[in-house]
Amino acid sequence: MTDDLFKSILSEYNQSIEDFGFTEVSEDVFEQEKATEVVNAILETEESTAKEYQNKLMELEKLILPFLIKLMNAKEVYIKWPHEVREPVIKAQIEKIVKLTRG
Repeated sequence: MTDDLFKSILSEYNQSIEDFGFTEVSEDVFEQEKATEVVNAILETEESTAKEYQNKLMELEKLILPFLIKLMNAKEVYIKWPHEVREPVIKAQIEKIVKLTRG
């Protein structure tokens, strides 16, 4: 194939309106877009992790605060909490807390 024929064929197809859905970008633009995607992925991960921990902390708060508020509001000097009642209640709360914090 001669150079002239080759150039003629190239120019014929360079005028084609079909772009196949892609465009050219420089390496700098590509690297910038890639870096932006990485930063966005990191931010999304951080945001979802923060929300997850916030939800867990709220669940933990719901397990602990009712007990502390009841103790705070007790009007008597002494609190009667027999061992046979106290142990299963505390054990159940510990299990809930450990399940929440350690999965």
